[in-house]
Amino acid sequence: MRFYFFRHTMKKADGSISPEGAALAETVGTERLGGRDVEFIMVSHQPRTEQTARAMLKNANLKEADIVLPFVVDALDSPDTKEWIEYIQATEGNLDQDHPFVADEAERMKEDFLDLVGVMPEDGNFVAVGHAGMLEALIEELTGVMLKPLRECEGAIVDRVNGKFQLVEELRR
Repeated sequence: MRFYFFRHTMKKADGSISPEGAALAETVGTERLGGRDVEFIMVSHQPRTEQTARAMLKNANLKEADIVLPFVVDALDSPDTKEWIEYIQATEGNLDQDHPFVADEAERMKEDFLDLVGVMPEDGNFVAVGHAGMLEALIEELTGVMLKPLRECEGAIVDRVNGKFQLVEELRR
């Protein structure tokens, strides 16, 4: 089971992705996902994550594309979005996993994510598009590896083998 985690692309003031963001997402998607079979796509509740996923997946092989997009996942979002934004701005994206808010959110996201993973097929490629800070916290909670802050369309490949998650590669541009 392989997961491609990505931060959403650049956005406009209204929260939708910008034309430059769409172009970046398509380029990164072609480089990282072009020609790959993708079984499942997960996005947050924010429309820009779905827009990013659609742009990234233009050159991937989607299975049952009408069914898989979008699947909104609580593990990629937070009921405390305002607090996340304030925390990310205050720390310039450098997470402290021991901070009570980050620790609680990371644990909640991991539990939600594991519930979803439990019903997925054991093989295949899965794409998840989320937000700065939240993705790094989830990846660290799953793998034990803390990533440096992700820029737009950056992410990581994480494999699940024998029930354990391991970071395979950071996806930087």
